[in-house]
Amino acid sequence: GALADVNAMTIVGHQPMGDFLNLASATPDDASLQVWMASAGRIPAYLGFLKGDEERSNKLKAFTRAKLSPVLNRLGWTAKPGEPAYVDNFRASLIGMMAGLDDPATLAEAKRRFAAMDTDPEAAPASLRILILSIVAHSADETTWNALRLRAQNEKSAMVKDNLYTLLASAKDKNLAKRALELALTEEPGLTTSASMIRTVAGEHTDMAFDFAMANLAAVNSKVDATSRSRYFPGLASNAN
Repeated sequence: GALADVNAMTIVGHQPMGDFLNLASATPDDASLQVWMASAGRIPAYLGFLKGDEERSNKLKAFTRAKLSPVLNRLGWTAKPGEPAYVDNFRASLIGMMAGLDDPATLAEAKRRFAAMDTDPEAAPASLRILILSIVAHSADETTWNALRLRAQNEKSAMVKDNLYTLLASAKDKNLAKRALELALTEEPGLTTSASMIRTVAGEHTDMAFDFAMANLAAVNSKVDATSRSRYFPGLASNAN
């Protein structure tokens, strides 16, 4: 309750961000997962406020990694027999958060499991498979991005294929995101997936995706349902706050 109240006061500007971080930093390592979810779960929003402020953003990431690493080390990547479902859900959330904090160990483990998932069924259990692909796609270099594209091209399930092409558009690397935008205007991803790819690029590279859509208005319009166009283009700019 205290965490929620201080966070609410911070969000509306009645208390400095540091007040919430001071309270979160007091969370003991053996606190319940519910408390960890209440403290750590709000950090991504704070990082969003610091977008463009690399120095303070990196400091907040380092602060949060130091707090969360012992928790993830204790939980591990593998569910234990008889473990409650909420623990596995928190594990997935924590892994995703650590990846978003650019934690080297988490990124390396996700890449290791991605490389092994076709030969080792234990590498990517169902509860983590999409998460592992998401982490790898977001932090991809050109070799990994090409490997994901090849996986998408060869995928037989239409739903999984759509997911993989959308993940290609989540790359943090600006050049790869640009390639995803260009790919979205081809026939390869499929009509309905193209609009989703451009929207996904906008999540990380808002200006670039919006400018691309405006520069290719007719081509993008052909990929968007007529009843959605009035919402689609403004929606690309929704992460520009």
